[in-house]
Amino acid sequence: MLAIYVNIPTDEALLYRQVCYKLYNISLCNSINEIKTNKTYIYENMEDIIQKYASIYVMYFNFIYSIPSIFIAIICGIWSDKYSHKIPMIFASIGCILSTIVNLFVSIIKYNLSLEILFLSNLFLSLFGSTSTMFSIIYNYISHITTIENRTQRIAIIESCLMFGSTIGLILSGILIDLTNFQYCFLFIIFIHFINIIYIIFYVKEVIHPNENIKLYKNFYEILFFCNDIKDSCRVLFKQREVNQRRYLLLALFGLLCSITPYGYSNNDPPNYQQHVSAAQAGANAIKGVNSKRTYEIGGIADVLYIATGSTVDWAYDDLKIPYSYTIELPPSRTESSVGFVLPPDQAPGVCHETYVGMKAFLVEVKKGVTGASTG
Repeated sequence: MLAIYVNIPTDEALLYRQVCYKLYNISLCNSINEIKTNKTYIYENMEDIIQKYASIYVMYFNFIYSIPSIFIAIICGIWSDKYSHKIPMIFASIGCILSTIVNLFVSIIKYNLSLEILFLSNLFLSLFGSTSTMFSIIYNYISHITTIENRTQRIAIIESCLMFGSTIGLILSGILIDLTNFQYCFLFIIFIHFINIIYIIFYVKEVIHPNENIKLYKNFYEILFFCNDIKDSCRVLFKQREVNQRRYLLLALFGLLCSITPYGYSNNDPPNYQQHVSAAQAGANAIKGVNSKRTYEIGGIADVLYIATGSTVDWAYDDLKIPYSYTIELPPSRTESSVGFVLPPDQAPGVCHETYVGMKAFLVEVKKGVTGASTG
């Protein structure tokens, strides 16, 4: 994150300079930064024009950077699960280095360069996956090497490092530009990425056993062009659901209420209210089978609680046309005023288990209703 966030403001400053060189006299552009106070109208007007012109390029840069990297991140994510986590991490860092080298070249040449050459910088970032790939692989890797007990702690450490690195990077970029020049900034960024690659190679342990890697790498062509895996990853986004049905389920604290069904804004029941109640009752019975002390209330929002507008359950049911829309409010119950929204930690495992059992029974009943409606 340090290198990335040093790079972002530096790239923008380089773009503004190159735009100015394209629109105005070089000496006039250099004098803008020298005049810190009492800027005349002409300089202020120049800066406005430069920013407007640069914003157009930023829009195109973001498009080139974002769209391909989405698909690259998906592909690398699948690849890392089967073959290696380290290689995609290195792959993304190499893309950052190549992108920075292009910017370094532009900063050295300065004049008589087309602005479009900066598209190449963003293209390198995008084709190598950039931060999208790096983040997805990091969290994927963490999920493999941690246990349920320490996973949250490790993710919190990563998030803290990301925030710390981004903050220091943004501060450091301004200091480096003021005290040195673009070349030193970009060389510093390249250096940090090289350190990152060295760390990945020598200190990051591969999850997949080396013997498995050696065996899999024999068929390199099949590994590199795993079309079926790519199709599967894209198919998830557009998969046709069974009988074209969707379910909307909101788990909330607190209340001990099972199946708060549409509608919340009136006492009228939805057309398929009985199906809602039937599925909810199946879930409530399954929970009670696990914990005899747990009794859930069932009914519409307005009946069980009060008339309430703006419910996401109503929105999912009416606007999204999702026929099975529910809210399940988990323990503690509304009568446990001393506990409130905070479930005691020692009760959490039991609530998770019983909720899981209840949701399985609930979904089985919903599936029966969907299947029956399609065949009826």
